[in-house]
Amino acid sequence: MDLDFLDAVLGATKKISLEGPHGKSSLTFAVPPGVRDGEKIRLRGKGMPGPGGKAGDLIIKIRVKPHERFRRDGDHITTSVGVSFAEAVLGAKVEILTPHGTTTVSIPPGTQGGQVLRLPGEGVRRKGAPPGDVLVTVKILVPKNVDEKSRELIRRFDRANPVKGQA
Repeated sequence: MDLDFLDAVLGATKKISLEGPHGKSSLTFAVPPGVRDGEKIRLRGKGMPGPGGKAGDLIIKIRVKPHERFRRDGDHITTSVGVSFAEAVLGAKVEILTPHGTTTVSIPPGTQGGQVLRLPGEGVRRKGAPPGDVLVTVKILVPKNVDEKSRELIRRFDRANPVKGQA
């Protein structure tokens, strides 16, 4: 069964159609939160009847579809956020989308491009396991078109705040 990324992370109720020698039927079942790509869900007694007329188990293999913003690393979720040069230098509060909704995160002053911010407990929450985190990689967005006045201000800023050789 193909499953949307967020349904795999958060859990969902799904309906499938079954077809066998005795006709068609449908079945609704719960997908547990945190199911992984390739994992199998066993539905006891929900499969096709065997030779003795007793229903066997139905095994559903999960294929998790990719998500445009999130990737999964164990129980952690990775994503990114874009911030302006000013937000990276001065610090800011920005909204971050997580699988569980939107949350506000503080970007510390002096944040570097590629720096990873950790949102504890906002990742995958599987039964019987500690919750994963959301790991947010900061990307500094630079304007493509800058007017001459802004260029001069940036040059002055660069002279007053050298950072060469600190990478």
